Amino acid sequence: MAVLKEAHFLRGKMVQGISSQAPGGKAFVPLSPLTLALRKAMGFGGSKALIRTGALRAAITAIRVPGASPRAFVGILRQAKGKSSGGGGGGGAKGGASRKGSGVGNVFKDKGGRWRDSTGRFLRKGQRPGDKPAGGSGKGGGKGGGGSAPPLVNIAIIHEQGASVPITDKMRRFLWAKLRQSGAKPPAAGAGGGAKKGGLGVIVIPPRPFIAPVVETYAKPADVKRRFYLNVGNAMNGDFGRMTGVRM
Repeated sequence: MAVLKEAHFLRGKMVQGISSQAPGGKAFVPLSPLTLALRKAMGFGGSKALIRTGALRAAITAIRVPGASPRAFVGILRQAKGKSSGGGGGGGAKGGASRKGSGVGNVFKDKGGRWRDSTGRFLRKGQRPGDKPAGGSGKGGGKGGGGSAPPLVNIAIIHEQGASVPITDKMRRFLWAKLRQSGAKPPAAGAGGGAKKGGLGVIVIPPRPFIAPVVETYAKPADVKRRFYLNVGNAMNGDFGRMTGVRM
C-alpha cells in the first residue's frame, strides 16, 4: 500500500505538471504560432502543450507490478492509445504523409540514431529510408501511422526527448491548406516550419519532458524514504503513523 501510494503521488505530480505546463517547476517551451494556427485549423482549442486532446495526460497511470517484491509502475503503458492518428497529444507534428509501400508515416531519426515514423514507432527493415520494400511487392506493409491511433508511449517519448520531423511535399500541401483555411499565412521557405534542412522542410518538436523533471524534483531517495515510512505508519493507524521527521 505504501509503495502504491508513492506511485500515485508521483503520477499526480506528472498530471499537475502538464496542466501547469511546468512539471517539477521546469516550464515547457511554449507552442509556436504556427502550431497554434494548425491546432485551430484542425478544430482544437487551447494554447497548452501536450494536451491538445487530453489523451496523453489522462493516460499517465500508476499500477502495482505483479511479483513477490512490492513494486509499482508510473508512466504511460505500452497499450495506451491516442484518440487520433498523426501528431499526438499537443506537439507540433501533424500526420498525413507516408512513404509509398512502407505503411508508415513521415519518418525521422531520434537522438539515438534510430528511425521512427511520425507516431514514434520504430521502423522495421524495408521501411527505413534507403531500404528496399519488404517482400518486394511494393504494396503497403501494414496499417501504418495514418489509420489507427498511435501508441501514446511513443508520443510521450517524442515529447520527452524532442524530435525533428522532415516534411514531405504531400505533408506540406496538407499543412499549408489547413493554414490557409484558418486565415494564417504559411511560412516562407527558410523560415519556421518551412526551413530547409538537407533539402527538406522540418517540424522541430522541442523537448517537453513531464516525467524526468518530476522524478528529479520529487523522487529524491531521502524524500521517498520519508514518505514511505509515513505511509506505512498511517496505514498502521497507530503512534508510529503520527511520527514526522524521524530519522530511519
